Amino acid sequence: MSVRGLWVLSRAEKNGELLFSRRFPTVERRQEMSCKKTEGSKYFPLPTDADMLTAVLKFHNYEDDRFVEERDSCTIQRQPPTYELFEGQLWPVVWIVQGHLVYVAVAMAEPLAGGKRKPLLELTSVTVSLQLLQSMIEMVTPEAEKGELTKDSSIFTDLLMFVCWCAPFGNPNDLSIVNFKAVQQTPQKVKQTAVRARETQIVQPAWRLINHKGSSKLILIVREYVRAAVYDSQSIPNALDVYGTVRTRCEIEGHPEVQFSLTMLKGNPVLNNVIVHPRVITADTDQFDLQITAGGDVSRKFRFSALLEPFDLCHYTVPDIKQLPVEGYYQMEGTSTSVRLLIQLKLNPRVKNDFEVCNVEIPFYHRGCITDINNLDQSPTWSTVNMSANRRCLLWSIGQRFPIKGLEAFLQCDVVFSNEPPPRDINFPEDPFCINNNAYIKVAFKTRDYVYSSCKIDSRSITYFPTAKCKVTIGYEFSSENYRIWNSRGDCEVAYTPTTV
Repeated sequence: MSVRGLWVLSRAEKNGELLFSRRFPTVERRQEMSCKKTEGSKYFPLPTDADMLTAVLKFHNYEDDRFVEERDSCTIQRQPPTYELFEGQLWPVVWIVQGHLVYVAVAMAEPLAGGKRKPLLELTSVTVSLQLLQSMIEMVTPEAEKGELTKDSSIFTDLLMFVCWCAPFGNPNDLSIVNFKAVQQTPQKVKQTAVRARETQIVQPAWRLINHKGSSKLILIVREYVRAAVYDSQSIPNALDVYGTVRTRCEIEGHPEVQFSLTMLKGNPVLNNVIVHPRVITADTDQFDLQITAGGDVSRKFRFSALLEPFDLCHYTVPDIKQLPVEGYYQMEGTSTSVRLLIQLKLNPRVKNDFEVCNVEIPFYHRGCITDINNLDQSPTWSTVNMSANRRCLLWSIGQRFPIKGLEAFLQCDVVFSNEPPPRDINFPEDPFCINNNAYIKVAFKTRDYVYSSCKIDSRSITYFPTAKCKVTIGYEFSSENYRIWNSRGDCEVAYTPTTV
C-alpha cells in the first residue's frame, strides 16, 4: 500500500504548471528491486516533473486536433481514474481532475512473472492512492476557490506537511484532515491524552488521536439528493433517481457506542440498497430486519462506534419515486446569433417551499458570447436574470420560494450572441452533443428541514453504551444533483432499456 510519487498540476494555461510534487525514494527503491527480482519485468523510473506535466496534460488538451495514440485510440482499455503513461511503461497512474487542477499519484505495483500485471482489484496501493488524492483535494479546494493558486501559495507548504504526516516514507496511514489539523494545533493535548490514558488504564484507540473533552454533542444529518432528466415527451419517460446519506459527528467523552432508529412513515417507500460505514457495528440493512411499529411505520436500527471526525454513517436509495420534485419544460429555437427561449417550472406540492437556493443555469454551447437579452418576461417578480462571468450562460435566480398561488415560475426572453468564437474557458468545456437546438438547462435547489422520502430520526430512539449525556442535533437537507430539463425543440440524450432480451 505504498505511493511512489505525488503531483498537483494546473491546466489553466496552455502549457500547464507544476504546483506541487513529492517523491518517496524508499518506495522507488522497493519498486526497482521488485522489478529486478521478477523475471520478464522491466523497471521504469519516475519521470522528471516536466515530463510528468507534459504527459498528463496530453489527456486534457481538448484543443489539440492531432491524433495521439495513448489518448485517442479506441483500442486502449482504460479503467479511470487509473491510467498508463509513456506507452504503458508507467503504471498505475491515478489522477483526479478538480476544476483546473489535476491531482496525480503513481502507486507501487509489484509485477508478475513475464511482465504481467496484477488485476486492479488486487492492488490496494491504487485504492490508498485514490484516498490520499481525495484528502489532498479536501485540503486544497478551499484555497483554490478563493483565487488562482501558484507554486508559491502557502497551501502547498501545508500540503507538504500533511503528506509527510499522513504518508511517512510513502505509506499512507491516517488520511484524516481533521486529525491532522488537531495534531498541528494541539500537540501538547495529544501527549496529555496519552499520559491520562496510561494513568487510568483506558485503552486509547489507534484511530482516535485526541479524546474529546468538554460538552458532549451528537450531530446527525440526513441528506437526500435527486438527479433527473426531464424530456417533456410522451415517447420518452423522465428519468428520476433519489438517494441519500446519514452523516454524523460525535463529540462525546469516552468511547461510547451509539444506537438510533431511522424511521420511514407509513405510506412512504422503504429505503433500500443500504450501505454502511465500517464503524457501524450492527444495522438493519436487510429487508427482513425491518421493524414495523403499531402505527405502520417502518424503522431501521443502526449501532456504531463514535468517531471524532464527521463521516457518512450510511448510504441508501429511495425506490419507486414517480413524481418529480420540480416539473418543467424548456423550449429554445433560433440561429447561431440569436435564440428565443421559454422555461416553465412547477414545484411539487409535497416539496417544502422554502429554499436556501433555487437557480436555473441556461448554458449555450457552440455559440459566441452573449451580447444582449431582449423582451424579458419573468415570474415571480422577485426573480433575477444575470449573465455568467464568461457570458456563456444565463443564471436565473428564482429566490427562496415559488409563488404560493400555483407554485409556478416562468422565464421568456430573446438572447443575442456575438459572431466571433468565444475564448477558451477551461471551466466551460463545450458539450459535443449540444449543437443547434440540442440543449438543456440545469436546475439547482437546496432546502433544509425536509427530505423527499419523509424518513425521520427519532431523538427518543438514541441510546449510548455506556450511558452518556449528550446534546443531540438532528438536521435534514434535500438538494438537486445534475437535474436537467432538455429542450423539447431539439434532440436529447437518453438511455434506452429494452423490454426483452
